[in-house]
This record gives sequence, structure tokens and C-alpha cells, in this order.
Amino acid sequence: LPKGTRLLFDAYNSNPDSMTALIKNMYEIEVGPGGKKVMVVGEMLELGDDAEKYHQEIGELIGNSYPDVVWFIGPSHVAFETGLKSFGWDKVFRSSAKFDEKIADEVGAMLYPHDLVFIKGSRGMKLENVVKRWLPGFKKT
Repeated sequence: LPKGTRLLFDAYNSNPDSMTALIKNMYEIEVGPGGKKVMVVGEMLELGDDAEKYHQEIGELIGNSYPDVVWFIGPSHVAFETGLKSFGWDKVFRSSAKFDEKIADEVGAMLYPHDLVFIKGSRGMKLENVVKRWLPGFKKT
């Protein structure tokens, strides 16, 4: 991104296994001096009756992985937040049922060089809107 922030964008498909793999990798990747890890997590679609349970579990896993900023986008935001906060989460957390320009701007203003942003969710959540907000002219191919 223009500020020198690195971005990993994986918003084609998402399920509990692929989300868990990303979270484990995020935990192991180091950022530069003074850098933050930021996660933008989109709803994992097509989980049926277990959607709330899986989103709560992913929230718990992220809460134990110590990113500095988390933004959850999707209808299961309450379940996700319950999981995230079950371990005493005390860092920046935002949630919205759908893409929110104000939150995108707020999180974007927190980004600096050496930060690393992970964006992961199902294609139907259109998470490229986050990148478009931070990087005018971005076109998903």
C-alpha cells in the first residue's frame, strides 16, 4: 500500500480450515520494527446451521494469536466477537455486518510502514472493497 504497509489478500474462498491455516501463518510471520499485524476477516459463507459456532471458534483462535487490530465483516459478527473476547481481548476491534466505509477509513488511518494486513473471507463478502478504499485504482483480476 502507499504507506509501505504489506497486504495479503485471500478473499476468494474461506472455510474454517483455510482460515485456521491463515491465522497460524499470521502468528508466525514477523513484522518490521514497530510494525503491527492487522486482520480483516470476512464471513465464511455456506456453513449452514454451524455458522455461528465456526465464527466463534475462529474468533477464539484469533484472540489467542495476538494481532494488533481486527475488523470482522459479516452477519456472524456477534459470534465472532464473543469468541475473540473470551480470552480477554484488549486491542483494537471493529465489526460490521457488511462493508463500512467509515471503519475502512479508520483502520486504514492506523496503517504504517512495517505493518502487515491479512484480508481473508468468502468471495461473496466482496472484501476487495476494503482494498479499493485504501488503494484507489485497485482492480481485482
